[in-house]
Amino acid sequence: GAPSRGDTATLARQGAATGYGLLERNDPASALQRFDDEVRRLSRRLAVAILFGMWSMAAAFLLYVDPGLDPKTAWWAALFSGIFAVPVLGYSAAGFWRMALRSLRLHSPGLDLLVCIGAAGAMLLSLVSLVRGGSAIFFDTATMLITLLLVGRLIETRVRRGAIAALNAVDDLAATKAQPAGGGQAVPCTFIAPGDAIWVDAGAAIPVDGVVSHGETLVDRAIARLD
Repeated sequence: GAPSRGDTATLARQGAATGYGLLERNDPASALQRFDDEVRRLSRRLAVAILFGMWSMAAAFLLYVDPGLDPKTAWWAALFSGIFAVPVLGYSAAGFWRMALRSLRLHSPGLDLLVCIGAAGAMLLSLVSLVRGGSAIFFDTATMLITLLLVGRLIETRVRRGAIAALNAVDDLAATKAQPAGGGQAVPCTFIAPGDAIWVDAGAAIPVDGVVSHGETLVDRAIARLD
């Protein structure tokens, strides 16, 4: 392919435009650290969403269980529901708003945009109702949407983190060096070129793909490294 279409800098720019970044393939510790940071960030946002969303729903619950509530009391309950929803819609949902805007710029709508439209619609209708002196609000619906999306995103991130950890564990079991057939010290597998011959000790793992050209023995076939 054309180098201008596949160089690392171009891929990094295009990935950054969509909200993603490139990770070094041979830096598993950095990849795991990034996932750990993301899990902590999502956990903080989810904690805020649950804490304030709970109170927002509690205030709205008064309106649901008692439709005949005094209009002034109902308006104050609706207002408090909106106040408690602010940290959820501002802090907890910050990443979703950002990704929703990026998806619009890229003309590639996704789940973040769908949830943000629903949350924004519920919020705007509620504000209009409050300004008009009414108490028909949907702040609790908006906070619930954000909270559910955060739960899903946190589970997804933890699963991906576990997958990376499992791949790294498998990679650690694989042989990382090979012994050139011509003698000398073992070298990293990345230095072995197609057509090179290597020695493999009896019972050892084969570090690279190849065919047996001389001798017969038993080898460790549990892990095969592909470089």
